[in-house]
Amino acid sequence: MMGLLVGGLLVASLAGAGSGEGYLVVTPPGWTMAQTTSVVRASGGRLVRPGGFSNVVIAASADPQFDHSLKAAGALLARRVPGPLGCVAPRQGGKAR
Repeated sequence: MMGLLVGGLLVASLAGAGSGEGYLVVTPPGWTMAQTTSVVRASGGRLVRPGGFSNVVIAASADPQFDHSLKAAGALLARRVPGPLGCVAPRQGGKAR
């Protein structure tokens, strides 16, 4: 599982800054989804979708300083992701959004 997270972070980093409002947000290991979501909201963003772990989400904000606000609020990583709303994950049944 950790390998998948690291691989995802590597792909996001190699993809460049991106032009959308989506951010990959990673908070400390062991944080609950409520804690992670609170960091996003306290930073002026909104939750787009949860990640595979309770401390990983895709969030969005038009604020160009959103990544700095997230880090100040406790996020370990806040990285812009390509696309208008971040990564597109398959839904149940195998159909992508």
